[in-house]
Amino acid sequence: MPFSQDSSDAVVLVPPLRGQLADRSLLRWLSQGLLEELPVPVDTLAQVLRAVGRDCPRDGLAALRLWGQTGERPAAWIAAAEAVYMEPRLDRLFLHVLGSDDVTGPELRGLFDALQETLGGDGALGFVRLGGCGYIRSARPMVTPAKPAVLLDGQNPDGALPPAATAAETLKLISEIEMTLHGQPVNAERAARGQPPVNSLWIWGGGQAPELRAITVPPLFGGEPLLRGYWASVSGSVRDWPGDIGACLDATPGGFVAAVPSQAGAGAVDHGDLAALRDALRSGRLDRAILITADGIRATLRRADRLRIWRRGAAVLEAPAA
Repeated sequence: MPFSQDSSDAVVLVPPLRGQLADRSLLRWLSQGLLEELPVPVDTLAQVLRAVGRDCPRDGLAALRLWGQTGERPAAWIAAAEAVYMEPRLDRLFLHVLGSDDVTGPELRGLFDALQETLGGDGALGFVRLGGCGYIRSARPMVTPAKPAVLLDGQNPDGALPPAATAAETLKLISEIEMTLHGQPVNAERAARGQPPVNSLWIWGGGQAPELRAITVPPLFGGEPLLRGYWASVSGSVRDWPGDIGACLDATPGGFVAAVPSQAGAGAVDHGDLAALRDALRSGRLDRAILITADGIRATLRRADRLRIWRRGAAVLEAPAA
């Protein structure tokens, strides 16, 4: 159901949870809720919008992400362009995402500068890097895959590509990008260090940013750019992560959405945040809490779940995903 200001719900994206709960009381509490396993990697925007009762946009996701990063609505047609390594195996290629831990900022900047110089000279295309994210601006719309690279990591991406008959221009551009990247000194240096080359860009989510509109959504806390872009597009309240769930509860008694960042060197869910949600449910400050974990669990918890005392543990919470 769509979000209602008459109830107080918290939707919280958290780091990995499976096998991480040393506090048995928190394990029992979560086990009393409704648990669902999600495909991994988790499509965070789709899952959050499902939780607040809104449809996920099908087009313009790259423009939304850029909107979330800059705070301004992009006027041009935009596609995301993610650095990837296409690994050849027999007769197929397998996609590997090269994120900020794999490619340095200067490396990515150099590659995008080379692409701009080689392919963007006439102004019809623009290659832009913002932080660890890449974008292509095009004067003409193109047909692009809908799935981001992270949802295809380690897989053969053929099934996610649009048919050649409708995406000839996109496929031609990808071929030109790969030829340009092949000759870059950065990739020769990476190969000498035993690192995979950035031999392609995964182009996805192309489209125009939607026009600004007003939809009732709960306040959002966090820095996840695609969520921030969607919230900006519907005139929702967007705030930075305040440090803990308790601060979110104090700031928004009517409910909220929060994207809890992974702490450097930690990466697991914070027990204090879980305890704050549990206590808010027990005291009546929240009517419902929906946890969406990075390792593929959706837990829906209500105040009345505390009566399900026969449920004291759940295998999905105690063991890492296969």
